[in-house]
Amino acid sequence: MIGSITIGASKGTDAMSEEIRQIVRPRACAMGGDVVSLMASGSGSNRRGYGQQNIAFTVWGKASGGTSEPQKF
Repeated sequence: MIGSITIGASKGTDAMSEEIRQIVRPRACAMGGDVVSLMASGSGSNRRGYGQQNIAFTVWGKASGGTSEPQKF
């Protein structure tokens, strides 16, 4: 896993729509990702009736080929 991408959208938005893909693809590529998978998609609304959908994707990439030894940060 390289990272994740989270998007706020209108309630009822299809997480796999072309509109969402056009947002996710360039961000995933900028991270060096090879594959994107849907992590979560959920919606809710507030007292005023405004609904929002939160969509999260996982970005996957090739292994770095690093050592299995613990790294110091």
